[in-house]
Amino acid sequence: MRFSDVTLVLTLLLLVTGSYGYDLSDPTLVEIDRRTGQKPYITREYSPDWLRSSQSLSGQWLSLARNCVIFFRSRDQQIEFMKSQLPASGMNPEDPVLFSEAELSALNAGIPDMPEPPPFEETSSEEAPSLDSDSRGSPAISISELFDRAGGIDDIQQLFAEQKLTPSRLVENIYDWYDKKLPDSLKDVLIERNKDLAMQMAKASDERWLKCISEYRGVIEACKKQRIIRQLEGIPIAVKSEINVASYHPTAGIDRKKMPYHSPFYTVNKETESEVVRLLKSEGVIILGITNQHIFGLGATGENPHFPRIANRFSPFHIPGGSSSGSALMVALGLSPLTVGTDGGGSISIPASLNGLPGLKPTTDKISTKNYENAAPGLTAIGLIGSRFKDIALGYQVSSGRLPTIQVAETLKTLKIGLDPEWLEHADKEVSEKTFECLDRLGTQLKKLQTRKNSLFVRMQFMPENFRKRLWATHMVLFGHREAEGKFKFMGIVDMPSETEMALLMGKAVSYEQLQRAKHNQEVLADHFEKNIFSKVDVVVMPTTLTPATAKLNYWLQNTAGELNLSNAYLLAFNTSLANLTGGPRVTIPCGFNHEGLPFGLQVMGAKDSEYILLALGSLLEQEMGRELMEKADSNTFVKRFRPHEKPSPDAGLRSEL
Repeated sequence: MRFSDVTLVLTLLLLVTGSYGYDLSDPTLVEIDRRTGQKPYITREYSPDWLRSSQSLSGQWLSLARNCVIFFRSRDQQIEFMKSQLPASGMNPEDPVLFSEAELSALNAGIPDMPEPPPFEETSSEEAPSLDSDSRGSPAISISELFDRAGGIDDIQQLFAEQKLTPSRLVENIYDWYDKKLPDSLKDVLIERNKDLAMQMAKASDERWLKCISEYRGVIEACKKQRIIRQLEGIPIAVKSEINVASYHPTAGIDRKKMPYHSPFYTVNKETESEVVRLLKSEGVIILGITNQHIFGLGATGENPHFPRIANRFSPFHIPGGSSSGSALMVALGLSPLTVGTDGGGSISIPASLNGLPGLKPTTDKISTKNYENAAPGLTAIGLIGSRFKDIALGYQVSSGRLPTIQVAETLKTLKIGLDPEWLEHADKEVSEKTFECLDRLGTQLKKLQTRKNSLFVRMQFMPENFRKRLWATHMVLFGHREAEGKFKFMGIVDMPSETEMALLMGKAVSYEQLQRAKHNQEVLADHFEKNIFSKVDVVVMPTTLTPATAKLNYWLQNTAGELNLSNAYLLAFNTSLANLTGGPRVTIPCGFNHEGLPFGLQVMGAKDSEYILLALGSLLEQEMGRELMEKADSNTFVKRFRPHEKPSPDAGLRSEL
């Protein structure tokens, strides 16, 4: 049965049974659904024609190619050799490679423009943002009003206020559970810990909670208003290893034990700590450690030969997704309700989606990159992964200093969602089907708020025909070149996988002309989405990844973490890379599971500075599907989540990894 037939059957069932409040028979959505169903389904081994030769860049060929490279005595000779490999990667596309402003502006000409959108944020003038209305002038709307679903942060702080738990006991429980209950396949989620420092922060938080209980009987909002406790008081978080955290080493996934003495990684002090960490600390967080990641962020699988004990939460045999793999797993395992990651092409959304979590890649530079060595400026943003959208919203407010306005709630009443069937064309069957179910159920919630009768979904064309290769080349050239510019200094100094070396050499092999074309494309694309897409709809949607988590690589044989497995990278990162090129925000929303019990997400993109709209939409779908997905997650996973108030007993075993 083709997907179009399945869709019609599903539509009839929904109309008869009234399963969902939103009517899937909306002509626009059915039309999009039917057109997508006419496309042939792909498998996890799918790759477009122009990427099929990229398989020679990895696997068994890799060691031979690397040997050829190292025979050249100079770096210039090595780079020159790698130029011959660029066509297989898509980094050396044929002409024409540029997106034309004329062809982009001609798209969607028949769709009327919307009125100029109101501001969805206002900026706090305080150095350390607060939710307290009296201290700053009244914000239009509070996080609690906009996100009415209690989250992990709320639950943990309520335990503190009721004296059922203290921050120091929570930290003890986390480390104890990590050491005793975490399976071997996940032991490298954290690659550096400092328990003494975490306990020092936790005990200081204990004192603040005791004062809150003594003076205000543990009434959380009253204590926050008086700044006795902070917005994230006592909340344990973890930070991606390429971000500077005081008393830690920002190694970007490299094992310091494999570095020579003169390696360029040093312990961070307070003066060089990243601004995002400083802001979160000022609001009371406790740093548990720094998290595993794909080395240098150069890959979408999240695997790391230096710290190989990492896997998907739902299967020890599947990838966690990357590059912010450890940050996603800390949340997925229940060890942190909020973590910090970075995203240059999907590095937050991919691991969040593949582990059934919400994640936010904000507008470029919205969260400060001060004291963060951004190897790909203009593409990479610091973002957040959380247990609930409310938790992410709170973390975003603290780390960005931006406050939501009442216009967020008002815009939900007239929201328009853009869909383009081409962005589901290469999705596998279950991802494609579940995407439409999630859109239907998001519509269930939105229709309760809508004040107009116009269609909620708008069929659009985001990009011109034959856009995939041009878009892929644009991102590959920019990201590859900029990462090489930032990380090439480590070549020959630190031990790194063969594919990482080759990826850096390929980035250096990009020509000046290619780089200029890619820069021009990025400028045109960013302008196109602001003028021709988000002038007509509020948000656009598509699958986050085109496939659920793929099987782990045998890196013991290949010394690889998949940096140059470009066909696999295409399925994981093609959709997510778009927001990095446009500079706008993106969220991934948990959407469901496939027949193997592996999760995947729905991606929603918006115009610049529309973070709160995206987070609110995520919260709406979370309300619609949250309990159902949580129950499935608990039954599908091979390891039980950590519960904050539970101290693990020695005989409390894990589910078998087999």
